[in-house]
Amino acid sequence: MTEQIAHAYTFSVILTTAVFAVLLALLLYRDSPAFLRRRRQALLRTLATMRLHAVLVRRRIDPAEYAGCQGLDTLQRQLQQCGGCAETHRCDRSINSAVGDPPIALCPNRAAILTACDRRGRRTAG
Repeated sequence: MTEQIAHAYTFSVILTTAVFAVLLALLLYRDSPAFLRRRRQALLRTLATMRLHAVLVRRRIDPAEYAGCQGLDTLQRQLQQCGGCAETHRCDRSINSAVGDPPIALCPNRAAILTACDRRGRRTAG
């Protein structure tokens, strides 16, 4: 009986160690350059499908450069704000207008877009 308890204890220690090793590996991977690069690439693919991308292109801001200047969490939040925006009809109309930069006065990402314009020396009216 004592031998069975010793085996069970040894097994539980090995299992616990293995679980902690896997968790540690996952935590370390999450901060690795490879993980961050994959996450940025996924966010760029998402950005390419959104109105924010069209606004950036119309304002002559490189979307990849824009994304590179944003933190990953900030960029993800901006994409969520763009996707959940209630002004899609007005946004589409301004993006599809033939003249000038699309107005972004009601855009939830207005501040970040204007900051990107300032960095490039291309600030126009919002």
